[in-house]
Amino acid sequence: MPRKQTKEEILEKAKLARRNRYAEIKSDPVKYAVEKEKEHQRYLKRKESKKILSIREMTPTAKKVQRERWRDNFKKYYQRKLLQKREAELINSNTPSGSDTDVPLKIDNDVGQETKEIPPVPIREQGPSNLILLNMKKKIRHLEYILQKREII
Repeated sequence: MPRKQTKEEILEKAKLARRNRYAEIKSDPVKYAVEKEKEHQRYLKRKESKKILSIREMTPTAKKVQRERWRDNFKKYYQRKLLQKREAELINSNTPSGSDTDVPLKIDNDVGQETKEIPPVPIREQGPSNLILLNMKKKIRHLEYILQKREII
């Protein structure tokens, strides 16, 4: 007799089905246009019923909360962009230019240039974007470890 699925497994399965359905819709331009129109109509209906308010229709406290949300979202976005830029710089500066593996890695100290110090960026401890930042930092640490290993050898 098959084992009964837990609530998390059922939710994960439904999430996967939604993703697949949306991917199928997105791959077909006609279905995608229809879906976009439905989404737009849903948005207009919610806006008409005052579930979605513009900033000028909000109360002063709601405006303040919304602007704080916008600020936080922008900070998270900017942090992600900085991290991606740093990762790209690290990869580009420490990757051999040719496809030959015998070429030594370009290290700023060997070239005679001063290394550019990038100030650390504080990371908020909560939020889903923190996982992205932590994973990126982990990749950077791993690449730095590999570089240190190659310098010793």
